[in-house]
Amino acid sequence: MASMTVSLIEICIHQALAVYFLGWESAFQYFIPVVAVFPFLKPGGQWTWKSILFLMCILAYTGMDFFIRKSPPLYTLDSGWMVFFHHSNILLAFGCFALWAYYISVAIDRSDAIIEEKNKNIIRSIEYAQRIQGAMLPDLAEVNRL
Repeated sequence: MASMTVSLIEICIHQALAVYFLGWESAFQYFIPVVAVFPFLKPGGQWTWKSILFLMCILAYTGMDFFIRKSPPLYTLDSGWMVFFHHSNILLAFGCFALWAYYISVAIDRSDAIIEEKNKNIIRSIEYAQRIQGAMLPDLAEVNRL
C-alpha cells in the first residue's frame, strides 16, 4: 500500500501540473478518477486506507476543477496538439477503465470456477457418504420384515 500511495500522489501531482501548464482542455485531469479506483484492485482489507486514497484523488480532482479550470494555461500549444492531447487522454482514460473492468471480470470468472469445483467436491463427498451409509444399513425389505 505504501507504493500505491506514493504512486497515486505522484499521478495526482503529475496530472495537476500538466493541467496547470497546458490547460483544462488537455484532458490530463481525467486520469485522476481512473487511478482513484486502483487501490480497490489490490486484494485484502485495509479499506480505511483505500478509502483515504480514494478521497485524496477526489480532492485532487475537485481542487483542480475549482482552481485550475478557470485559469489560463501557462503554455499555449498549437490547437492540433491540444486536440491530440484531449482525445488521446480521454481514450487512454476509457482504456484504463476497460482494463479495470476486464480485470474484475477475470477475477469473477476465476472465483466462479473455484466455487464450482468446491461445490462438485462437496457433492461427491456427500454422495460417497450416502453410499457408505447405504452399505452399512440393512436392506429396506429386511427392515420391514423385522
